[in-house]
Amino acid sequence: MLNKKSYKTAAATIIIAATAGFVMQNGDALAARFAKADSPQPQVQPVQDTQLAAAETVDNGMPISPEIAQLPMDKSGLADRVNRTEQNYVSPNLAADHPLSPLGLACDVALTATKAAGAMVTLDFKAPCHANEIVTVNHEGLTFTAVTSDIGHFTTIVPAMAMTASFELELLDGEMILATTNVPEVSGYDRVAVQWVGESGLRIHALELGADYGENGHVWAEAPQSVAKALQARGGYITELGNIDHPAARHAEIYSFPTGQIHKSGVVRLSVEAEVTANTCDKEITAQALQSGVDGGVSIVDLTLSMPACDAIGDFLVLNNLLRDFKIAQN
Repeated sequence: MLNKKSYKTAAATIIIAATAGFVMQNGDALAARFAKADSPQPQVQPVQDTQLAAAETVDNGMPISPEIAQLPMDKSGLADRVNRTEQNYVSPNLAADHPLSPLGLACDVALTATKAAGAMVTLDFKAPCHANEIVTVNHEGLTFTAVTSDIGHFTTIVPAMAMTASFELELLDGEMILATTNVPEVSGYDRVAVQWVGESGLRIHALELGADYGENGHVWAEAPQSVAKALQARGGYITELGNIDHPAARHAEIYSFPTGQIHKSGVVRLSVEAEVTANTCDKEITAQALQSGVDGGVSIVDLTLSMPACDAIGDFLVLNNLLRDFKIAQN
């Protein structure tokens, strides 16, 4: 399929934005069970004569224990152990003190970050009063857009870009929610990412250890592979984030390679391709490229790409030098 497409070398403006590590600042329980209607009733044990002799009686002749006899009595002869008040009962205004969602859930927000296999992180966000709302996730310079569900829930798995992985989630009202987790396995992976807003046609292509286009070892969006393959030291995989139908959505594509687990030497050749489409032709595309560094930080490169006229729809622009190739030494 690929050999039928037309490719061109692109002239792009590339600005190094950062080379150092970048971290984003980021009702009571029931007292008893109901007995069945046909359940046998418990037998009352006979009271010992000595206990009856010690019991005192009230005007109606019913015996009471000595302990209760010491308590103040009301006219009925019952112990008056209830604090009485003349004030009417007023129920608390829960809606005012604790706002609730339309489904009656408390309007609390919570973001958790949990380490997952393959040096990944599972993000789980719950905000019942922010249903069907666009949120923005930031992580070590990586940024993407997501949308909460009908009950304000959002979950996804993100490739960690640092050992101490910090995440910042921003709501439409500007509120920020933070979460952090440690992912030491990051040291065994090399990662690159490309991110953009709207539609760009950009894709990462990785040719692993001598592979050519269309062969095993050519990893890209249409052959993304999986975390399981990386865990078996058989190659890398693609992760896509922010794939929602919204014109201002932020998208990101990340390629991960398990450098620390591969048992042979070679090179992973990396390139970025931009397809000329009806939505990108004759326009200027801006994007960023991110790459994990040897010091555990993330380098960021800004990219401005002038797309060809619309008579070139279907062609591809190839950026060979935007990302550094991975050089793999045998472990």
